Amino acid sequence: HQQVDVPVALAALNAMPVTSPAASGAAAAMVAGAWAPQFPVQLMAKDLRYALQAAGGGLPITEAVLARFHAACEAGLGDEHVVALHKLCR
Repeated sequence: HQQVDVPVALAALNAMPVTSPAASGAAAAMVAGAWAPQFPVQLMAKDLRYALQAAGGGLPITEAVLARFHAACEAGLGDEHVVALHKLCR
């Protein structure tokens, strides 16, 4: 199991033209350890469930992401900001 240097990885992602301002802000919050629930894990899981229902299934990447969000909720991270998912990788 190899560890990722989070600040280096996020700096690389932020340098990409496809990185949104929301993603950059979330990255900064993750590095700073700011977990204030601006958009809690449990609400993101709800939205992902709605997306899967609307699509009628067949979205394997969305299903995999939702599984991670469910794992985060089960780990007690449901009320934290979505960037708290990285805590599952420690």
